Amino acid sequence: MNKEPKTNPWLALMALVPGTAMTFMDQTILPVALPAIQKDFEASTVLLQWSVNAYLLTLAILVLVGGKLCDQIGQRRALLIGLALFALSSALCGVSPNIYWLVFARILQGIGAALLIPCQNAFVAKLFPPQQRGKALGIMVSLGAMFSITAPMLGGYFVQTFSWHWIFWINLPIACAGWILTCAYLPSVSPRPTKVDTQGFLYFALCSGLLTFAFMEAQNRGFSFLCVISLLALAPLALLVRREKKAAH
Repeated sequence: MNKEPKTNPWLALMALVPGTAMTFMDQTILPVALPAIQKDFEASTVLLQWSVNAYLLTLAILVLVGGKLCDQIGQRRALLIGLALFALSSALCGVSPNIYWLVFARILQGIGAALLIPCQNAFVAKLFPPQQRGKALGIMVSLGAMFSITAPMLGGYFVQTFSWHWIFWINLPIACAGWILTCAYLPSVSPRPTKVDTQGFLYFALCSGLLTFAFMEAQNRGFSFLCVISLLALAPLALLVRREKKAAH
């Protein structure tokens, strides 16, 4: 039985940095460009907020399912798919002709991030022995925090010097670097069968989506709208709690 050549874990860790950079930067880089986007698209405040929250909400809903998918198709393959999808969606954001296109492309970015984040954590667990995992995860978290902090300054520079489109196009060379480093330094991982709690996922998605929609639309539609939609969100929340008490996974 042929064994795969031993991988230098610290080089492999650096292969995860581009994905970390993109997923963290795109959480904080967009707000500084909102005035320029609003001027170009003549978009409402709520739609501008959706261009930010569409990414975060999609990521929050899909990240657990993304982890299951990483196991099912293999972590390196899932990471490469996530990098490609993030690059494609970033390009779509950069060429957005209107605010609705931008919101849709941000949803695709969230899907890509939902593949990248669990794959990165899984690789850290695979590459490092237990006594080094804390150090490796600490490095990844520190880098993520650094990218989150510097992203608004970088976004402001792009908006002032070039245009707001550049806050998305910067992801393309980063994704390319991530793809090359992943192919060069990350080992292939055999897929393994996993089960997804489909019902629990649907209840969680409905509850999260309804609550986010309620709070974002309440400023235009009033407190009564917030109360009604929040009450509707309690139904899938109750079903989620009931389901998770019985679910094997």
